[in-house]
Amino acid sequence: MVEQIAYNGQIVGSNPPRTTKIKGEKMTDKISVSRALGELKMLDNRIAKLTKEFVPVDIIVNDKLLKSGKTRDLFCMDVLADFRQLVDLKARRNLIKIGIVKSNAITTVNINNVEMTVAEAIEKKSSIQQDKDLLNVMRNVWEIARQVIVKNNESANQRLDKLLETTFSKDSTKVKSDEYESVAKPFMLRNESKMVDPIDLQKQIKLLDDAITKFESEVDICLSESNARTEIEI
Repeated sequence: MVEQIAYNGQIVGSNPPRTTKIKGEKMTDKISVSRALGELKMLDNRIAKLTKEFVPVDIIVNDKLLKSGKTRDLFCMDVLADFRQLVDLKARRNLIKIGIVKSNAITTVNINNVEMTVAEAIEKKSSIQQDKDLLNVMRNVWEIARQVIVKNNESANQRLDKLLETTFSKDSTKVKSDEYESVAKPFMLRNESKMVDPIDLQKQIKLLDDAITKFESEVDICLSESNARTEIEI
């Protein structure tokens, strides 16, 4: 309910106009969600512009308005007209926005064989950056761990070569296989670096990467098609 304001007998800020059928039945307009979104963007721009330019007061000295330079009556009528326009535009915007929100809550789309409401698809689209952040973290953690393991094992193998040379008094490449095993096996059990990977990280990285790619490749198309064929009443 929008507050009504009167000036010189004129009502400003009235509720949005309603058209009625015979017998008092309320008529509604039907528009596609696509058109509604376009109008919503236009209304937002107009409301922002009018709000920025809205100057509802002036200062009067000796019957002269200091800022606008208008007569008192003209200034008051212009302010009331601007205010009425703002109120009407905001009321129209609210009707459209509510219609879109209600529609999104019940209209379903199928994205990569997963059925969800439009609202759920929009939410997933807006929050998918969290999945991307997780994907980047998993990739970075994996790569860092891999590099550490490679470096540690290279160092361990170098130390093993020196141990073999010291133990058998000959080049490590000339050590017999049984001699090698008797020293290398217990040494590497104590010094080899391995990955502890309880969730099979490489598999999870691939699954998440595929899910993100498939969703982003379909979501905008599915939403656009749904918005074009879905109508709302305002």
